[in-house]
Amino acid sequence: MHHFNFVRKPVAVVAIAIASALVVVGGVAYATIPDSNSVIHSCYATKDGSLRVIDAGAGQSCNPKESPLDWSSQGPKGDQGPAGISGLEQATKSASIPPGGWLVNVDCPTGKLAISGGWSAVTFDALDVEESIPYKDDSGWSFGFFNTSSSTITVTAYAMCANAQ
Repeated sequence: MHHFNFVRKPVAVVAIAIASALVVVGGVAYATIPDSNSVIHSCYATKDGSLRVIDAGAGQSCNPKESPLDWSSQGPKGDQGPAGISGLEQATKSASIPPGGWLVNVDCPTGKLAISGGWSAVTFDALDVEESIPYKDDSGWSFGFFNTSSSTITVTAYAMCANAQ
C-alpha cells in the first residue's frame, strides 16, 4: 500500500517562511540608529543631493561617491531663556459713562507694567470703544468710550499688570 504525505511539504514551507520573518524582524530590532552616543550616521550623494541613513554599528558605510554626514539626535543644551511673566495682577476700575465721550484710566500697582487691557458692561449696544491702549510708560491702560444712549452706562475696565523687568 502506497501512502501519500501531503502534510510534510506545506509544513516545511511554512516553517521556513516563519524562520525567515523572525530573522528580518530580529535584524530590524537590532538596528542601532541613532548609535549609543545619540548620533545618526548618513551618506550624502553630492551628485544628486540624496541622503540615506546608515547603521554604522552594523558595519554599513558610505559608497565612494557619497560623503558621510552625521548629526546628533539631540542637540546641545541651549542658553537659559529669559524669565517669564511674574507677579501677574488684574487692576480694575468701574466708571459710570454719561451720554457722550468719556475716558477711563486703569493704573497698575507701582512697579508693575500693563501687558493688556479689557472691559465689560451690562449694555453693549449703545457703547462704542474708541480706543483701548496702554499708557506711554506702560504703567496702566486707557479706554475711550462713547455712550450713544441718553442714559448712563456702567463699565468695568481692566488692566493686566505684571512685574517690570
